[in-house]
Amino acid sequence: ENLRVTRYRDGTPIPTDLSNNEWENTTSGAYSIYPYEEAEGIDSEEQIVAIFGLLYNWFAVDNPTGICPEGWKVPSDDDWKILESTVGMSESDLGIAAWRGEIASLLKSPDGWIGDSEPGTDDYGFSAKASGARYPNGSYNRFGTYAYFWTSSPSGTQGDRGLRRLFTINDVRINRANRPSTEGQNVRCVRE
Repeated sequence: ENLRVTRYRDGTPIPTDLSNNEWENTTSGAYSIYPYEEAEGIDSEEQIVAIFGLLYNWFAVDNPTGICPEGWKVPSDDDWKILESTVGMSESDLGIAAWRGEIASLLKSPDGWIGDSEPGTDDYGFSAKASGARYPNGSYNRFGTYAYFWTSSPSGTQGDRGLRRLFTINDVRINRANRPSTEGQNVRCVRE
């Protein structure tokens, strides 16, 4: 399931309720809740958090205190590659920074997507749902059609950007790319 903690591991609150301007200009960790009024089939903020989790910027993911519970961590780019390889992505596709592999359906939930021509079978219990994102300018987009997941790995080439994975409707591939640290995406934790 997607992470939905509101405090770092040491109990420090993670800031939230940032305006679009504050979100765009922050250089520290923050989280956000996708507006349920803009989410088809969702009736409350509590429901969207319970089903889709929270959207964290990469500064929260990169906080040395830790965002995952004790004994857990945000998966690195290499951790994601292990998952992708286990599910069947070819060795030659793992390091590509773009759309790669044809395994997304095996990790996508059969529900939580709108109009998906490549529906998920969730063969491995990953249950990726299209929770959308909060973009660097503070706007919310892509609920029901895109699922974004941060890794703990920074971009090796572009400043304060972090690496992420992206699942989308109508595609069996998974995208691997870097994104601005002020983008709000989901987080999954893995055991340390």
